[in-house]
Amino acid sequence: MKREFVLKISAILICLLVIVGCEAKESSSAPGTPTATTDQTAVEHLVSDPVGEKAPDFALKDLDGKEFKLADLIDDKPLVLDFWASWCPPCRAKAPHFQELYVKYGDKLNIVGINLDRTIDAVKKYTSQKGLTFPNLYDDGGQVADKYGITGIPANVVINAQGEIIGRDLSIPELEKLAIK
Repeated sequence: MKREFVLKISAILICLLVIVGCEAKESSSAPGTPTATTDQTAVEHLVSDPVGEKAPDFALKDLDGKEFKLADLIDDKPLVLDFWASWCPPCRAKAPHFQELYVKYGDKLNIVGINLDRTIDAVKKYTSQKGLTFPNLYDDGGQVADKYGITGIPANVVINAQGEIIGRDLSIPELEKLAIK
């Protein structure tokens, strides 16, 4: 019985070391690149709540090399900036839901991915394989994520037509409600 207990504890410790090692590998990837959150629900990432504040401006290129600024993305519909990476399991789980929102509510909600992968080729490959057609911008080095105070992914920020942050880390059902308002 004592031997079984020792074996179970050893197995648990090995699993924990593997998990911690994987997280350390991902977090040591690129400076400024946020790490994946450990659960499916997004967490609050800023010390102060940015809701109601003006969204920080940025300029990023899409997967074809065309540059977009925040002002190019804002119109009369709410804008959802979805911060994600293809190496992030919770991000991969949410990607099909964002694609579904884009297809179903694209006329009522602007969805733009802000990708934090190590290379743009990784983003292109993943979006092509998974049939993700919503626009994606490549945040090389994570500068835009830093501007928005993103410290873990997946994360999202919702911006209104006036360029103000009106929501943060909304669930898929909450984003659906926003689209059908």
